[in-house]
Amino acid sequence: MKGKGISKKDELNEYAAAAIYANILSFVNDYPDQWNEVAKYAKLAIEGGSLMSEKELLSGFMTFL
Repeated sequence: MKGKGISKKDELNEYAAAAIYANILSFVNDYPDQWNEVAKYAKLAIEGGSLMSEKELLSGFMTFL
């Protein structure tokens, strides 16, 4: 669902999926219009917000409590 975001640290949203897809496409040499597609999904990923702050990074990704 577009724009849903995440409710937990261990969930992916559409922006994270777009970043992963852009990364994968950058390694596929026979994909039609490869670099335009990479740019399209990279731009979508960037729309998802900023990078993690130092506090978020150091707090870990998963909590089991």
